[in-house]
Amino acid sequence: MRGSSCRCFHLLNATCNTIYRSAQCRSRLSTTLLENSIESALDEMELFRQTHVHTFDDRKLQPLAAHERIDVVMKAIEEWYLDTRASDRLSLSEPWLWYSKARSMRRSFVFHYGPTNSGKTHDALDALVSAKNGVYCAPLKALATQVFYNIQNRGVSCDLLIGDERKFGGSAEHVSCTVEMTPLDFQVDIGVIDEVQLIGDRDRGWAWTRALLGLPARQIHLCGEARALPLIKKLLSLTGEIKRLQCVEHKRLVPLVLTPSLDSQLSRLDNGDCVVCFSKKAVLDNYHRLKTIPDVYPHVVYGALPFRVRERQGQAFNDGVMSSSGKKHVLISTDAIAYGLNMNIRRVILTTVRKFDGRSTVEIPHATTLQIIGRAGRFGHAFSTKGFATTLHSKDYWFLKRCIDQPVDDLTTAGVLPTADIIILYARLLERRGHPVEGLHSLLTSLLQEMKLPGLLFLCDLTRSLMRTAECLDTVEGLTLPDKVVFSFVPLSDNSHATMQLLRQYATHHARGEKVPLHLDRASDHEWVYKMCEAYCWLGWRFRQTFCFIAEGEMLKDTVSRSIGDSI
Repeated sequence: MRGSSCRCFHLLNATCNTIYRSAQCRSRLSTTLLENSIESALDEMELFRQTHVHTFDDRKLQPLAAHERIDVVMKAIEEWYLDTRASDRLSLSEPWLWYSKARSMRRSFVFHYGPTNSGKTHDALDALVSAKNGVYCAPLKALATQVFYNIQNRGVSCDLLIGDERKFGGSAEHVSCTVEMTPLDFQVDIGVIDEVQLIGDRDRGWAWTRALLGLPARQIHLCGEARALPLIKKLLSLTGEIKRLQCVEHKRLVPLVLTPSLDSQLSRLDNGDCVVCFSKKAVLDNYHRLKTIPDVYPHVVYGALPFRVRERQGQAFNDGVMSSSGKKHVLISTDAIAYGLNMNIRRVILTTVRKFDGRSTVEIPHATTLQIIGRAGRFGHAFSTKGFATTLHSKDYWFLKRCIDQPVDDLTTAGVLPTADIIILYARLLERRGHPVEGLHSLLTSLLQEMKLPGLLFLCDLTRSLMRTAECLDTVEGLTLPDKVVFSFVPLSDNSHATMQLLRQYATHHARGEKVPLHLDRASDHEWVYKMCEAYCWLGWRFRQTFCFIAEGEMLKDTVSRSIGDSI
């Protein structure tokens, strides 16, 4: 019996050591366990080895060749993991444990907090550029692109990593990315997570939670509003990193002054004004209205505009404000102005204090209002003495005054979302329990019932993203579950019939192993074409064998951008 135990220990231990030494086996183990890092998978294998060293049946391994022993042990580890470890991970109750690379490091944090236009991001980027390597995590593609060029212009090679686009700086050790694309698989000296208060956003908060908990950087600079500080402290207490948090308060560099409303008179606009609306229709209506006012030259920015067009419109506004033409250059924007492009804005004017939030018409959130009006009086630009804010209509003035006078409520919860690995792991667990998976939509519905989130976390809204897309993908014959999951995360501009129909066409071609055509040449809505080009390129970076026309998609984006720009 004792000899059998020794042989058992020897064979199991030797096989685990083989897996550990082989890069291919380590990668396979990580894939098998759906862990987000090889380190996490190896930790699980070590726990399996410790708990099975005296119970594993060596007769399964003795007659086998080395590669066959690896197969048997891998299968045993997977079954043990599903039976004993998967449920805890699926509950999403301790998401900080998903990131073993970050947990194994001694990370420190610098939280730069303060209002808009207080130099938070500027100081953090100085630290990033001075470091040997680092990552900047942006709230928007436009800002990631802007910082990418900023870093390059400072003589530091940098890569750009956004969902549908990649730019490589040549042996670069710095990355500018959208927060959803934050790389978690290699260590860096400095990380910068911008607009960290968006960790509480109902749709995208999960991306900031993931970056905060999982970014493997020796020092992480967090930039955001003071209202995020209590929540950040609680999360870092859970990771054991609270003692390595340094807080730096930033004061606004340019005073912000509330001025009387315009009493509904657009004729009272002046050079450098920004008129803020809360829908594309309102932006375009006001654009055409302002074009009829003598000496007013309007420019437009809204979320559906391609970044290149927004950038050109913003630059034209900045140049016009500084010119001596005598014209009043006015920017008309949605709340997209709150983050991203730097503008020579003298005064921000809210046309309304209510907006549609995807469900109903509500008052603009307090914090969002402050973020928008804070764009006035940008330090280092044309209006660097004072910034001004007001409303178009007098009935809205007191709402704005109340927002300025009252403190903003602190954030209390951080968003989380089941990752692709979590979803597939749950499908394997159901199969292990004898409950075959019927479709992605039903799988997600069942998974939501399994989750047991602590009070500090909330589940980001799936109904407007994954669930609707899952219904569409479940109708595609032959599309595997892992591929359905990847498709379900594609960023779409809307859930319209045309969008879902095109996504279904893409998925159908992919499921058949065919090269997926763009299917966009004859569409007349240029903004929709641009967004679907982005979706195609996003899928192309994940399915290179079937989405083969990324270059054509990029060229079509350029063509469409020019057409949209010429039409404004």
